[in-house]
Amino acid sequence: MMNRLHKKNYMVSLNVEFNFYQNTAALVKTSYHIPFDVTGTQNTALNFLQCFHANNCIELYHGRIYTCTIIPHSKHFAKYFDIKLHECEFDSIDIHTAKNLQEILGFLARPVPFCRYCNVLGRTFGHPWKQSKKEIEEWTIKQ
Repeated sequence: MMNRLHKKNYMVSLNVEFNFYQNTAALVKTSYHIPFDVTGTQNTALNFLQCFHANNCIELYHGRIYTCTIIPHSKHFAKYFDIKLHECEFDSIDIHTAKNLQEILGFLARPVPFCRYCNVLGRTFGHPWKQSKKEIEEWTIKQ
């Protein structure tokens, strides 16, 4: 493990600005588990209402607005594990064809079909931060 001084010197050698704003060595770094239900049988409305990503982590990706960051990036999970997660045109809205701001805001105010793949009530928090083993169990609910 590199200590803080070595990390800073390494980043400086790459011409990357690198600042610490607190004593990160004293912090316990944790992550949370956002499990997928690859069967797509979760309740979309309940998930949307319970999800802290919905309308809190809006993402613009290739001209489309998504209600969360999970949807446009789930393709990496699906490709790696050779799983079909069906994203459809109703999971996002095209900013170039939307009639007006009200149409976009209306879209953001309701669940999308892709919400069926998230197990929002199964999310867990406070896991020790560590490198992924790249096993599907890290990303899915237990069947």
